[in-house]
Amino acid sequence: MKHFYALRRNYSSLLTLLLLVVALFNGCSEIENKPSTPPDPNFTAESTHIQTFEVVTLKAKKPVGTHTKGTLGNISVDLIKTSDSTLTFIVPDIANGEHLLKFDAAALNFTVTQTLPVDADKLFNNLFGNFNSRVAALTTTSEAQQEEVKQMNQFRENLAKGLNALSAEQKQQTMLFFEANKEAFNSFSTYVTINLNAATTLRLMNVNKQTDCPQTDYKSFYECTSANLANSYAQFKGSTKKMLEMLSMASVMGGVALKLSALGPVALGITAVGMSLPLTMALYLGVTEVWPAWLKLRDDTKAFLKAPWIFRQELFEKMNISFQTDKDEDLNLDAGFRTLSAADNQNTETNYIPRSSISFLNIFARVNTYWDKLNALFGELPTFQPGERLISLATENIQITAISNSQVQLVSKAGESARFKSLSGKDESFDFKIKVTKEGFTQEKVVNAQVTGLKVYAETIESYIGHLQPFAITDRRAFVPLQVKVKDAAGKLLAGVQVEWRIKSGGGKLYSVQTASVQNTATSLSRSGWVDDDGIASIEFYPGNDGIQEVEAITRKKDGSLVSGSPVSFKMGAPILGKWNLVSYKTQFESAGWKAREIGSGNYINLTTDTYTNGQMIYSDFFDGNTSKGGFTISGHRSAPTTYFLGFDNKSSKPACINGTYTIKSLTATEMILEGSFKVERNGSYYNQYEEVIFKR
Repeated sequence: MKHFYALRRNYSSLLTLLLLVVALFNGCSEIENKPSTPPDPNFTAESTHIQTFEVVTLKAKKPVGTHTKGTLGNISVDLIKTSDSTLTFIVPDIANGEHLLKFDAAALNFTVTQTLPVDADKLFNNLFGNFNSRVAALTTTSEAQQEEVKQMNQFRENLAKGLNALSAEQKQQTMLFFEANKEAFNSFSTYVTINLNAATTLRLMNVNKQTDCPQTDYKSFYECTSANLANSYAQFKGSTKKMLEMLSMASVMGGVALKLSALGPVALGITAVGMSLPLTMALYLGVTEVWPAWLKLRDDTKAFLKAPWIFRQELFEKMNISFQTDKDEDLNLDAGFRTLSAADNQNTETNYIPRSSISFLNIFARVNTYWDKLNALFGELPTFQPGERLISLATENIQITAISNSQVQLVSKAGESARFKSLSGKDESFDFKIKVTKEGFTQEKVVNAQVTGLKVYAETIESYIGHLQPFAITDRRAFVPLQVKVKDAAGKLLAGVQVEWRIKSGGGKLYSVQTASVQNTATSLSRSGWVDDDGIASIEFYPGNDGIQEVEAITRKKDGSLVSGSPVSFKMGAPILGKWNLVSYKTQFESAGWKAREIGSGNYINLTTDTYTNGQMIYSDFFDGNTSKGGFTISGHRSAPTTYFLGFDNKSSKPACINGTYTIKSLTATEMILEGSFKVERNGSYYNQYEEVIFKR
């Protein structure tokens, strides 16, 4: 079908001749129309079902030499070398049915369908309408985006001018070329519109998300996004491949090297001749379908490549493997997320890089190999954006299991720290399995670690906080933890010393300050803890039911004997709710020495209100007989836990005024003695008063 490639002829007469030739061929035998030649093993086509006016590429197993001629049915075709391994030809206007393509020593069977003509002007208008709508929907917030839209609109105007300059026959040929090859353009545009219909960056608690991807975690979302992008680029590769094939054919047919660019339609009337002109015009009609969709794909790719979502492999590289017995130690995990990189397509571990992301990287790399032929039209291909975001892990993100040594115990785990204990008291080596999960990713490692035995020993121990404090009711936590200080021989506070606690009398429970785990055994229950970095060991105490409570704390020397000051005794009063009579107080008023004053039985407090808020307990009024004389408060503050503030406003002139700062000197089930100081007014002047106040019941 030589008229197909002629450059300067009368196309009407040639098409008439073509119809006559086709009619002659349709009269041939059934055997000639339906060849039985087996497929050629050296060449393959993407599909054996083709259309007239379609640009078809054959892929060779071996490098091809140069352009060659052949026949489809009995119509001549030119096979153009479009790469080292591909030959491309245009399907001539041949009858429907099976036809044999023969060239050199090759032969392939094809089933041909004639491309149905449509109204050319109507087709062009519809394509321009779609193009205008898609361009109008593009984001144009930046100057670069506004310039892109301006360029696209200029491209449309130039293409419209070029189409209007075509003859009616050339318009018809342009229409047929587009209709025969449009699937490659439409499929990409349609896929992007349906599957990239929202942002590709997952922002939790944000409604602007890719609607068809799960929002549960990073891995699920970006695995889905990777698949959408990979499929989009596969469709885009098909579209651009078709563009370049059509451009190569037009260049050979026109004898001029054509380039794909936004200004291409302007030059076509000058450089493109013969059938290369309608073929290239059809190509640029395809561009109107692809270009807006490409900008959407490009912007989504940029957002995707900028998002840090891959769990970093450096998680365990600097992990701490040395632990001090029964002390919280930072695991030193290097947790964070990073962006995708080009090298990630070498990683096939599905828990690390999702397979869909590797598919995206592979197709993205293939498109990059020929992007230099597209950048004049579509601009630069998005680039990888190295970046990372470090994070903190929560307790639930970390699992520690399979401890290999029975003499090592995992005492507790909080956040990114863990506490191991040597049950033997000696240095122990052990293995354990650590598993970290975050945002759908999982990383595991078996770690060889060491835990040191007890190596720090004190010389003295002394009470610090908590002795002689009241409490309200059974099973209410004492105001402050019981605390001791441990020191060396020079009086320096020590850290890392083991302290043993036990309830000596009165019942109750001991809680570890670090773990808040409860010891639920009987009166003599015990518990071990460790001195913190400030040289202080703490324990929480919940009172029992048996009046005065007593807790002891001890620590030992290296030889096992008790250090000086052991045991430290903490005595805490029985529940102090109820009526307490103010019996007497001793005063040093007016420097006259200590004087005891007897108080009438009408002065008392009735502790019936029990409130615990921010370390404070609020009790009842002070009574003179049956008359309230003001508020009476006992408070315990963590900042000054051994000091209690007792105050009331005595609204009478009676000497039973108590107002100042007191320390509990002693406390039993029937007697509470306070000592301290306050200010008293006499004859318009204020004096400091030192006194000891006694309540009994």
